[in-house]
Parts: sequence; C-alpha cells; structure tokens
Amino acid sequence: MGRNNIFISVAVQEARRIFVNPRIMTVGMLMIIIYNLVITELFTRADKTGLPVNAGEAFVAVGNSGVLLLFLPSVFLILISDFPNMDGNFLFTIQRAGRKRWLFGEIISSLFISVIYVFFMLISCCLMTAPKGFWGFRWSDTVTKYASMFPDETHTLMNEYLPPNLYNQMNFTYALIHTAILLILYLWLLSLIIMLFRLLGMKVAGIAGAFALVSLGVLTCTLDVKAMWAFPMANTITWLHFNPALSEPVFPMWISYVYFGALIVALLLGNFAAVKKLRING
Repeated sequence: MGRNNIFISVAVQEARRIFVNPRIMTVGMLMIIIYNLVITELFTRADKTGLPVNAGEAFVAVGNSGVLLLFLPSVFLILISDFPNMDGNFLFTIQRAGRKRWLFGEIISSLFISVIYVFFMLISCCLMTAPKGFWGFRWSDTVTKYASMFPDETHTLMNEYLPPNLYNQMNFTYALIHTAILLILYLWLLSLIIMLFRLLGMKVAGIAGAFALVSLGVLTCTLDVKAMWAFPMANTITWLHFNPALSEPVFPMWISYVYFGALIVALLLGNFAAVKKLRING
C-alpha cells in the first residue's frame, strides 16, 4: 500500500483493535439493560393493546432516553479508552505514514467506530423488537395511541423515551434518521476529545473530561435547565427540541447540528495542532 493510502491501513487496524478487545463484552451488558428497560416495556404495551410496534421504535427510544444516554456513551468510552493506539508498532507506523497521514487515519477510524457502534445498536434493537413488531416507516399505534387508551399510565418510562414531543412533531423516518446521526456526532465528538488529550500526553484527564461531559449532560437534562443546551446530550435528544403540542420548536434542530459541527471542527484543528508537537522517542 502506497504512502498516500497508508491512512486507510491505520484506520482499519485501529477499528479492528477496538472491536476485538475483551472490553467489547460491555456492549453485551448494555444490550441487556436496553432489553430490560425498553424492549420489555414495548412488548408489554403491545400485549395490552393487541397491536404491534415498529421494530425501529426501540432504537429511537434508546437514542432519546436520558437514562440510556448515560450508559450508551459510557460503554463507548470504555471501548475507546486507550484510543488512539500509541504502543507497539506506533513509532514505525507514524514514521512510515507521517504525522498528518497517521492522524487522518485515526480520525477516519474514530468516525467509523462511532458509525458501527450506532448501527449495531440500531440493528440489535430492531432484531430484539421484531418478534412483536413490524417493519415500516410510520409510528405504531401502540406508541401513539397508548396514552389515550390507558390514561392512568402517562408517567411510565416509555412516555419519557417516546413522548408526544417526538411522535406528534416528527414522522418516524425523520426521527430515526436524526436520532442515528446525532448519536454518531455525539460519539465522534467524545472520541476526538479522547484523542486530543492522548496526543497531549494527558490520557487520564481526557477520559475523565469525556465522562464529565456525559455526566453533566445527564444532570442538566434531568434538572431541565437552559444550561443543558451547552452539552452534547441535550442536543442529541430529538424530542427535547419540540413542544408537546405546539408546532414551533423549543430549540431548532439545525442549531444542534451547527453546535456539533463547530465543536468537531475545533477538535479536529486541535488534534492537528497537537500531533505537530507530539514528541516521538525512538
């Protein structure tokens, strides 16, 4: 492989290293939590209404749950806690590829890992929901009509995952797409933070900072304060952008995309600046 394309090799090797690491077992634990908190609740609703659910609604619920948006990025951070790999053949690789090409490969790898992680969640949620679900591009009556059929159950967890703010204001296809893209941007942002601090020789501080960012997002969303929009989590939760009844958004979606775009660009620039000053011994 030529020098100009070696960043592809770097990206593939980094992604492979992440997904064959024993820490991948934590994803299995996360899926158990998702099944217990989301899938079983959807199945209960399906049984009570006698109506099927959309197989993709579980994923949308996961991506819009304040509780699961604590676990989901936390497991991701555990997986990438030693990202990027700067041990073993690192010296040989960076000398062969060059600093910028090596970093570009790591950036591509971080995006690829984020995409695979989110799509694994999507496919897994769909497969777990399939026994009592259908495949389609519309909200199920189980979700949209449950509150009117059982008005005494308006404060269940599922109403927090898939509230009227979401299914009354956005069709299912758009909700699914926005949920997936915003989750990918959130996780990519976290991986770029980890990478920047690793390049600066402050690995532990980077991990701590990323976990703090997740935790503060959960806290501010729980308290429902305006400061929550300063953190990635609120910008990731689709239904928070909408009023339950009025068509006007509480916080325009496009601003959240600008928010992620600006932070990601800043982190990319920071990483390129940091790799220029990286001390390589050997």
